[in-house]
Amino acid sequence: MTNSSNKSVEPEIAVIEFGLFSSKKLLVSLHKLKPSPTSLSENPHSVVQKLDCLPSNEKHQRISLVDASRIISLDHIAIAANTAMIRMSHYENIDSNTPNNNNGAMNKRGLALETVICAAGSTNVGSIMKDFAFDARSSAALSLQNGSLDDDEYTILLLSYDCSEKEHLETISQVGLTAPEKIQDMIQYFDRERGQQEVTALMKVFKVTAQEVSRDGSSLEKAVLNRVATKFYT
Repeated sequence: MTNSSNKSVEPEIAVIEFGLFSSKKLLVSLHKLKPSPTSLSENPHSVVQKLDCLPSNEKHQRISLVDASRIISLDHIAIAANTAMIRMSHYENIDSNTPNNNNGAMNKRGLALETVICAAGSTNVGSIMKDFAFDARSSAALSLQNGSLDDDEYTILLLSYDCSEKEHLETISQVGLTAPEKIQDMIQYFDRERGQQEVTALMKVFKVTAQEVSRDGSSLEKAVLNRVATKFYT
């Protein structure tokens, strides 16, 4: 995790590299949004709409947004990214007319968005897009439509594949995101003590049981990471 532009400044962008896909890298930054009637651009659904329009981001191939409150750690993102690349590589040469394969659906999603899909506990794409990716059915979109913005706060992650830190920062500016949090603050956000209500909600979202979380050597993070790593194979 570096900030090559100025090593005296605490870095803001985490860089994830991959052993199996050594030519790929993923940049991750954390942003806290507080939409208001005078700053509608800070609503994450508005940001998603702007990402849709970037000419270099067809099908969200390079850049996507994910709800940080649904993410346990940077390892969570790394596992999801590895799974997404494996799935994209597996299906890219399959004829979309072959019965009972997912190639047609996956051709509608780029790698960055597929990473969001792989980060969820469910395999239901519609549900994931609503709960993780701020699509038109999300609470963020409904809040934007209803104008009920005063009490809404969001913490999001911006994911960018195969770009420099300068390009990542330019994307942040282009879509109107707030400045990224420092990496140390990102790690502290993931490591924060979660209340029982949040823990229960995450267990439900990721389909893990109390027994999986509480057994010897386990934790909420380990149970979630196991679910994310195996959900397409169980």
